[in-house]
Amino acid sequence: MLHDAGILILARHFPQAYDEVLDLMINEHYLMPLAEQRVLGVNHAEVGAYLIGLWGLPAVVVESIQYHHNPSESPQGIAGMTATAAVHLADGFYATSSQHPAFRDSVMDPALVNAPWLSGRLESLRSGLSEP
Repeated sequence: MLHDAGILILARHFPQAYDEVLDLMINEHYLMPLAEQRVLGVNHAEVGAYLIGLWGLPAVVVESIQYHHNPSESPQGIAGMTATAAVHLADGFYATSSQHPAFRDSVMDPALVNAPWLSGRLESLRSGLSEP
């Protein structure tokens, strides 16, 4: 739940600008972090990581928030199931299954999806989410 705290901050403090972000996502097919960067000059992952860092949470949590859209760029890397990889996968499963038009163009990090340790396991992880 913490990984998207930056969305709440940006949308609450800059509502008109965030409407522009959503417009870019829906009408021009921008990915959320790119739309935020274009309109606000910062994205929700950066804002959320900064806030969580101020709260004193562990570095692994801060990094997981900061890199949840691009885990292959994180200091943890994608060599295994890191906290960042887990957050990215969960977020990606939600976004790619969402019916909301803002998320129709969501993508998962290709470097992570194609990582050898994840090969052939992605669908079983996704289907495990819907089991009781």
